[in-house]
Amino acid sequence: MAGEETGAPQGGAPNTGGNAPAAETLLTGGDKPADKPADKPADKPADKPADKPTDKPADKPADKPADKPADKPTDKPADKPADKPAVPETYETPRLPEGVTLEEAGLQGFNALAKEVGLTQENYNKLVDYYVKLETEKTANISKAWEATGKTWADAAKADKEIGGAKFEENVALAKEVLKKFGTPELTQALVQYQMGNNPEVLRLLVRIGAAVKDDTFVPGGKGTNQATRPEDVLFPSMRNLT
Repeated sequence: MAGEETGAPQGGAPNTGGNAPAAETLLTGGDKPADKPADKPADKPADKPADKPTDKPADKPADKPADKPADKPTDKPADKPADKPAVPETYETPRLPEGVTLEEAGLQGFNALAKEVGLTQENYNKLVDYYVKLETEKTANISKAWEATGKTWADAAKADKEIGGAKFEENVALAKEVLKKFGTPELTQALVQYQMGNNPEVLRLLVRIGAAVKDDTFVPGGKGTNQATRPEDVLFPSMRNLT
C-alpha cells in the first residue's frame, strides 16, 4: 500500500532489519581506529638461578700413619775366625817324576823358607810341583837346542874335505874303534849328551889318532913294531920319551 511503511527506506534499498551497523561510506568513513594491540604479556621473570651450592670442603686426608720404624737389624754375630792352617814340623817331598831329583842343599833351604812363611803341606807340594815342571821344560829345551846343534855339526862333518866325502863312513868307523879302545863310558855319555860326537873337530881328532895308531902298528913289508901306540904318544909325540 501507498504510504504504508514497509520497513524499507525510500530509495529501494532493502532493509535487512536488525540493528547491524551501517557500512562506512567514503565521505563518512573516518580513520579506522588502530587495532588495539594485544596486551603484551608481562616479561616472564628469568628463572632464578638455583642457589649454587657452596663448595664442598675437600675431604680431609686421612691421617698418614706414622712411618713404621725399620726393624732394627739384629746384631750380626762376629765371624768365627777360621782355623789357622797347620804348618807341619817337617815337610814331605812330593813324589817326583822318574829321572828327576832335587839337590839336597837347595831343598833344605826351600824347606826352611816354607816353614818361615807358614806353608801348609798342600801348598808346599804345589810349589815343588811347579818348580819341577819349570826345570823339566828347561831341560827339554836345552836338549832340543843341542840336538839342533848336533845336526848342524854332522852336516859339516859329512862335507868336510878331510874326513867327509866318499870316505866319511870309513872314517866314522875308525873314530868309533879309537873311542871304544881308549875312551871311557863317561866320555861316551858326554859325547852323546852334548852332541860332541857329531862335532867335525872331535871326529877329525879320533880319525887322526886311529890313522896314526894303525900306521905305527903296521908297516908295509912286514916290519911292524908289534907294540900298540898309546893315544898320548899320538897326541903329544914330543913327550913320548919323557914317560
